[in-house]
Amino acid sequence: MCLTLPKKVIEIKENSVIVENHIGARQELKTIVDLSIGDFVVSQRGIIIETMDRGQAEEILNILQKQGGAI
Repeated sequence: MCLTLPKKVIEIKENSVIVENHIGARQELKTIVDLSIGDFVVSQRGIIIETMDRGQAEEILNILQKQGGAI
């Protein structure tokens, strides 16, 4: 079983997307879904596979923050 955490889309390029995780690390990914800046996404092996509801993503990120950001 794989675990992936929500990431926020911060930039959309011609052939890729820049996302930021819960500790501020940025990553350039490919996507198979239509996105907008500010969307929360789930990725697997460098590919964004789906968007995530903002409320659900924020709830997960709040739990991480309360746990000290560990994972």
